[in-house]
Amino acid sequence: MLDGAGRPLDSLGEIKCEERVPLMGKLLNPLQRRAIREPLDVGVRSINALLCVGRGQRVGLFAGSGVGKSVLLGMMARYTEADVIVVGLIGERGREVKEFIEKILGEQGRARSVVVAAPASAMDRATAGLPEAVTFALPETAEGTIVEAALGDALARAADGVDAVAIGPGLSTHPATQAFVRAFVQRSSVPMVLDADGLTAFADAPGALTQREREVVLTPHRGEAARLGVGEGDALWAARELVATSDAVALIKGTRSVIAEPGGHARINPTGTPVLATAGTGDVLTGTIAGLLARGLVPFDAAWAGAYVHGLAGVLAGRDLGEGAGASDVADRLPEALATTSLGLANALGRADGTGAVSRAEVLANCRAIADATDLPVNADLENCYAHEPEAAAGMIRLAAESGVVGGSIEDATGDPQQPIYEFDLAVERVRAAARVAHSLPTPFMLTARAENFLHGRRDMDDTVRRLRAFEAAGADVLYAPGLRDLASIRIVAAAVGRPIIACAFPRANSAMSRKRSSVTAAT
Repeated sequence: MLDGAGRPLDSLGEIKCEERVPLMGKLLNPLQRRAIREPLDVGVRSINALLCVGRGQRVGLFAGSGVGKSVLLGMMARYTEADVIVVGLIGERGREVKEFIEKILGEQGRARSVVVAAPASAMDRATAGLPEAVTFALPETAEGTIVEAALGDALARAADGVDAVAIGPGLSTHPATQAFVRAFVQRSSVPMVLDADGLTAFADAPGALTQREREVVLTPHRGEAARLGVGEGDALWAARELVATSDAVALIKGTRSVIAEPGGHARINPTGTPVLATAGTGDVLTGTIAGLLARGLVPFDAAWAGAYVHGLAGVLAGRDLGEGAGASDVADRLPEALATTSLGLANALGRADGTGAVSRAEVLANCRAIADATDLPVNADLENCYAHEPEAAAGMIRLAAESGVVGGSIEDATGDPQQPIYEFDLAVERVRAAARVAHSLPTPFMLTARAENFLHGRRDMDDTVRRLRAFEAAGADVLYAPGLRDLASIRIVAAAVGRPIIACAFPRANSAMSRKRSSVTAAT
């Protein structure tokens, strides 16, 4: 751990390195600077017209107090054509930071921001390496930890535009801080993830976790679970015992993390690597789950999806760096891990998901990267196989298999908004050609055939069932009709075909599907 000048803050001694960089940065020969050739739209017409900012250009904003510098900065933060806006509020008081966030930056600007709450004296360390963080200080003890009197400020901040809270990592076990944690968890108006020192706050009275207003995800390792009163046993048993005690979603971290929820459902996470046994990687998991909660996922989904993505990010870090990979390396690979879905890949490339949003070469490269990163079998969303003619579409199956995946899909969506679904006979011939290739490969390949009617506004169950039956007869191993939003529709499809089907639960259907049992066989 280093301070802003590069001096060690821990007891590990001086940093040994081959190259040293001046504190004020390296001087760059002005003749080596790239020319400013491309304009940058900052969203302010007067600046675009009169100043014409260029990409890579440095611009200074100087004026007296109270004339609108912050307002202009807020406008540029909201409207500049850039993926990430970094705003540094240096030397501002807490009241001024609050006003900037709420009244000037606004909801649109806050969507690009991260808020870190920490004692005032720890702010520099808390935000080290987080240039995108917006911070506010809380009252502290003499030891520099959060004091119980900070509760009002913290609750008010959580209630004002915050979507989720991660609490615990690095917080300390100071009695005043532990009292703050207990009171905050019980009175928070937003969902939370509770880890590390946050869990310790409830070690003497785990039943107090039930006395809260909002949902919480608990993420203990086995030692922390034991301090919460969970006895010995396998991870699944431990997770369910903690759920029973806390009435919360519980994630027991381990070689294969287990996630359970009060409704009785449980999942065992298949991703992971020894890289995740290093210090700080559990904190990365806490932040990952909190981020998914902030995006609107229900706690159980945020927990298992966060564990899956976190584990895959660990695999990717190990692939690139071997045993030397650490927590920051795992965090750096979370975007790549998220991009292992077709939606994630499209979004990671700055595009909306949909047929043709990602090129065939990009999909194959992504397939290869995922297959190389894990020993788990990989199944790929291959869109419409990037061809209309059956034999050409079937060629994509062979290319996908050569990239290392062991399964892939072919859909009957054309990519043409005027005629979104292939004619019946052509759709069936495409599946038949793909099946011939899939079943002739030297290694097993699972072919999924997709009937896309419901995704494209054609809510014709009879035609969807007709297509799925024909796809089954043409040789598909698995069938999928995306867009079915209720259990009754899924049962109709399951009863109509003999092959396994994939069912995707939508948020509105979750509650009904969690209360009822279905005969659907899911293939993944």
